Amino acid sequence: MTSFLIVGLGNPGTQYSLTRHNIGFMVVDAFTEKHRAKWTVREGKYATSSVRIMATELVIVKPLTYMNLSGEAVAPLAVSNGLQSSRVVAITDEYNFPVGRVHLRCGGSSGGHNG
Repeated sequence: MTSFLIVGLGNPGTQYSLTRHNIGFMVVDAFTEKHRAKWTVREGKYATSSVRIMATELVIVKPLTYMNLSGEAVAPLAVSNGLQSSRVVAITDEYNFPVGRVHLRCGGSSGGHNG
């Protein structure tokens, strides 16, 4: 049973691959590489990978839609795994913070992201 969805937000395509806007993709790529997990493309809307840490099953997700459409990929996946929104962690850039600052919060608004 999945405990959490960890969603790295970004935009598909090589033109975006090393931009700040794709930090979510970069973080989940590094995480899956560290845990030697493999990506699988699902239904063309997202790629997933699974990692178990102790008794916690994580499904790592990269939506393959553009960032502002990421909800089309993530919402059905959360529902199919029976997860409340409190079990979905989104990793995204935040233009209001300096590069290198990490900000964690539970709940709140979209911060301008439409995904």
